[in-house]
Amino acid sequence: MEEPAHPAERDIRLQTYCLLTLTILAIGVALWMLRPVLVPFMLALFFVIGLSPLLDLIQRRLSATRPAAIGVTFILGVALVFVFGVMLISTYRSVVGDGDKYMAGVQSMVEAVQDGLEKAGLPIPDEIAEVMEHTEEFMTQRLKSVILWLSTALLDLLVNLGAVLIFMFFLLAGASSEARPTTGLWVEIEDKIRGYIVTKTVISIFTGLAFGLVLGVMGVEMAPQLGVLAFLLNYVPNVGPVIASLLPIPLVLFLMPEASVFYKSLTIAAGCAVQMISGNVIEPKVMGNSFELHPIVILLSLILWGIIWGPVGVLLAVPMTAAVKVLLDKLDRTRPVAALLAGRLEPLEQAIDREAMA
Repeated sequence: MEEPAHPAERDIRLQTYCLLTLTILAIGVALWMLRPVLVPFMLALFFVIGLSPLLDLIQRRLSATRPAAIGVTFILGVALVFVFGVMLISTYRSVVGDGDKYMAGVQSMVEAVQDGLEKAGLPIPDEIAEVMEHTEEFMTQRLKSVILWLSTALLDLLVNLGAVLIFMFFLLAGASSEARPTTGLWVEIEDKIRGYIVTKTVISIFTGLAFGLVLGVMGVEMAPQLGVLAFLLNYVPNVGPVIASLLPIPLVLFLMPEASVFYKSLTIAAGCAVQMISGNVIEPKVMGNSFELHPIVILLSLILWGIIWGPVGVLLAVPMTAAVKVLLDKLDRTRPVAALLAGRLEPLEQAIDREAMA
């Protein structure tokens, strides 16, 4: 029978766990405080990881010089960032420009409800009548708030894109095929992230195109912009496709007054079907569980990185959590934690039993 651990050893172990907890909290606070620098840097890093195969192709297969390969790759990256910015500005202008249409749609819907109640001979309660009278004022205030939020977010994003381009140039300058190792921890992390980025991007492109095309055929306004948003939201696992499915509902309800209830329901169902097929059929078969992360861990990582870095943190939550898991899996003491992130409890239980018996 093994003797219990000495009290001094238990105190040292407890102090170690407390220091580890404080270190993790300090890292989280530091990531939050440094987000103006780290957010564009991480975006640039992920762009470079996705574009690095192109740099290798130009430099190796086409026998191009390193400066030429970097220049071509950087120009392509700038073009992608520029297209992304143009699409966001177009979406913002469409939302702002269609404000009057939204108000007219809401007002017509309120009037239709009033007419329906009057025809049915049902009395309208005073509280509901008062709410209907102030609907226009309420919607105007909400619309102004949304426009102000979009303006601030768009300006912040454009500023970040400028910093992203600067970081991209210097990261690409150090990403030659001769300088990069072929084995090691970073190579393993980079391969996982690159595979995720490339596969997720291809699936997101087809999802956005199908979503925008279906809505366009059904006559929904801003269908191209909704396709762009569906492309972006597809990077957010589990939650993104649900949000993308909900986005067309206000447009269908408020900006299609002549359409019947059946047609509106069919339009909403068609958009939801695209997201369901993409998220539940195509993506699992193509990607599988490449990162071996439990769905609960993915959801918690979305919340955590969203709190620390906002929308960009949500977009990058899964690959960053997967990178942390790879790091944890390389150390004996943290390997049970990596197994826990994958949804396996046995290694952690065995480690706890060993600690208790030590």
